[in-house]
Amino acid sequence: MSLGQLVWFSVHKASVKLELSRAKELFAALNLDPAYLPRGILPVYAFQAASAAIVETYIDDVTGEHVTLKVQQVSRSSEQHVRHVIRYATNKKTRLTSAGMVIELKFNHARRTEKGRQPVGHAVTDRIVNVLVEATSGDKPRRFHISDQDRQVAETWLMRFREEYESLQTHLSADAIRTVVRDLLLSCDALLANARGGTYFVPTEHRETVAALHAFVAGISDKCHLNAFDLEDTPTNISMLQDVWLENARDALERIDSELSALEKKAAARNSKLMPKQAVSLLVEWKALKEKLDHYAALTRYPSSSLRELTQPYKERIVALQQLTR
Repeated sequence: MSLGQLVWFSVHKASVKLELSRAKELFAALNLDPAYLPRGILPVYAFQAASAAIVETYIDDVTGEHVTLKVQQVSRSSEQHVRHVIRYATNKKTRLTSAGMVIELKFNHARRTEKGRQPVGHAVTDRIVNVLVEATSGDKPRRFHISDQDRQVAETWLMRFREEYESLQTHLSADAIRTVVRDLLLSCDALLANARGGTYFVPTEHRETVAALHAFVAGISDKCHLNAFDLEDTPTNISMLQDVWLENARDALERIDSELSALEKKAAARNSKLMPKQAVSLLVEWKALKEKLDHYAALTRYPSSSLRELTQPYKERIVALQQLTR
């Protein structure tokens, strides 16, 4: 008899390029809940992430210096974000010799032109400077026309930025896919089986969801994998599973207790009661955790007296929480 499955997965960052529309098709075909798919990154966040992710390095043909192009935030407001790509030059001793802007990036937020009219869409503009003004170790900045080499590298940087900016809005990143898979596993009452993450225990009643997730991950790339094997009902496995769910339970109980303490301090500072919505949210979290504890206690034949002993330190806090929601 199987207690459930041990599941682990890996999503290879370099090989992932999954369109969000394709992910929705796969979810529909595999009968997975589309609510777990992200809605798509906002354009301004795509602008920030794309510009921060790209770094170009090269050796200056004339000076032999090591040059790096990296982005720097200049200003940010509700109307516009401005970022500069800075050319950093270092000598053979890795000492910074100069720094100057080579590219200017602007993200203009959507705006309304007239009251009641639809907002004008956002826009991204960019330009490569013709004259490079470099801050140097001397008293005065150095000004000169950028070289053909600098312009070529800057154009490459811009091309990569534009591709990344568009990709972030239409594709799921490796991190986003990992979050989708992890959240779906946790929705199956999964337990994190190791402290470093990546391995979960999933009860046997969720076998179909695990199989669907296996097909989803396999459909992304041949370098992405989700594996599962049955955990048989043996004394050794029962003992191991008890240790895992007890550790998960203690962490969850302490988190609920900590969140309630923080909210109570805020309420005391305002000389008012805890807001009902916050109390209800914590109570819902507690009830879901209690159901999970009962399920795993039954699965591993954990004594009910020991379960009561585990939850006893938090009982008064939970009773107080229930009072706040009435």
